[in-house]
Amino acid sequence: MRRSAADGSAPPAQITVSSAACLAPAPTPDGRAVFFLSLEPDGLDLRRIAMGTGSAPAVSVALAPAVRPVPPPTPAALRVADVAPGRSYGFGRHELRILAGGATAPSGGSLELGLRTGDIVGRLSGLFLGAAGRDGGDSGAVAAVAWRGWPVALDATLFVSRERPSEQRYSDLAAGESMDANRTGVVLAASWHRHLRATRLDTRGGVFAARLDPRIAESFDQRACFVALGLHKEPSRRPWRLIEELDVRGIAGSSDGESWRRLTGRASLGVAFKNNSLAVSWQRSMVRGTPSSFDLVTVGGLPGSLLPEDVRDNRVAVPALPAALLVGDDHEASRIDLGLAGLPLFFERHRVWSSGQERGNWLRVAGFEVELTSDPIPLAKLPGVHVRVGAAQILDQPFKGKNRAWIGLGYRP
Repeated sequence: MRRSAADGSAPPAQITVSSAACLAPAPTPDGRAVFFLSLEPDGLDLRRIAMGTGSAPAVSVALAPAVRPVPPPTPAALRVADVAPGRSYGFGRHELRILAGGATAPSGGSLELGLRTGDIVGRLSGLFLGAAGRDGGDSGAVAAVAWRGWPVALDATLFVSRERPSEQRYSDLAAGESMDANRTGVVLAASWHRHLRATRLDTRGGVFAARLDPRIAESFDQRACFVALGLHKEPSRRPWRLIEELDVRGIAGSSDGESWRRLTGRASLGVAFKNNSLAVSWQRSMVRGTPSSFDLVTVGGLPGSLLPEDVRDNRVAVPALPAALLVGDDHEASRIDLGLAGLPLFFERHRVWSSGQERGNWLRVAGFEVELTSDPIPLAKLPGVHVRVGAAQILDQPFKGKNRAWIGLGYRP
C-alpha cells in the first residue's frame, strides 16, 4: 500500500510491506492514520499505520475507500409474537440400537448380542446384553441403566453369569474348577467428575451384592462396598505433552459371613511427542482378612461385558494369558508402553503371592496392543465402548516362547 499528498503534489510512497496482501484501507477521522486488513498465514489481521506528522492531514478522508460500500437496507420492524409455554424435557425421546460384540483370547471366546436405548442428550440410557461363551468364556446376561441428568451420575446393573475357567485351553495350568461358579448379583453406584485445569478428577462409589454357586463348594452370599478416586491428565493439542495418571481403589466386603478388604493403587507417568510416546506404570494390589477364593487377586484373561468393573475389580486383565493363571493375596505389576509412529508396543510383568510367603517369580509378556476406550456417545446411539486388539509373546514359564493373539469388544452403559 502506498501514500501520497492529498493534493497530488508528491509521488506516492510505499508504507506497508507484506508477503501476501494489504486490503480495505480506511483512514481515521483526522486523516493521520489508516486502518487496513493484513493477510497473514493464520488469517486476516486488523492493523493501523501512521501517515505522517504535522497539523495538516496526510490523507484525504474522501479518497478511501475508493469504492464505498453499499449501505445495508433498513431492517424491517420486528413483530412481537406470543411464545408457546415451555414443557419439561422429562425422559426425552428414546432411541434404540442393536449391538454386537464379543472376544476371543487364550482365556476363551464369547459372542455378545444386545440392545442399547437412550435419549438423544444422554441423560437416561440402558444396556441389555446376552452372551454365549466357549472354551472358558463367560455366558449369561446383563441389564444396566444409567442416569446422568444430575451432577452426580447414578447407575444400576443386574447380572447373571456362568463362569467356567476350567473349560479354557491350558486350564490344567490355571486355577481349574476352583474358580468355576454361577453368579447372580446387582450393583448400585454413583460417580462424579470434575475438571481441574488440565486434570480430570474421577470419583466413584457404591455397593454390590451377589449370590455365588461354586462348582465344587457350597453356595454363599457376597456383599461389598467400594470407593475409587482417579486423577488423569487431560489430552493437549501441544506437540509435547505429559502423561500422568493416578488411580486408587478400596473395597470392603464379606463372603459367606467372613469379612475381607482389598486395596489397589496404580500410577503412570510418561511423555508424548506427536505420534510418539513413552509411559511407565506401576500397580499394586493386596487382599487382607478372610477372603474366599473369588475375592483373591487373579491375573490373566480378557474381560467381557457381563460382569461390571466394580465386581471384577480383583481380575487383572492380561489377554495373552489364560484366566486365573496366577491367584493370590498380593499382586505387583509394572508396564512400559512405547508408541512409535502409531505402533503401540508394550512390555509388562506380573507376580502374585500369598500372605506369609515369599514373593512369586515375575511372569513377563511383550508385544503390541491397541486399546480404545470411549464414553457413551448419545448422538451416535452408542454406549461406552472398550476395544482391545493385540498379540504378544510370553517370556517366562509355563508358556515361555509362546505367541498369543486376542481381540475384544465390550460395552458399558
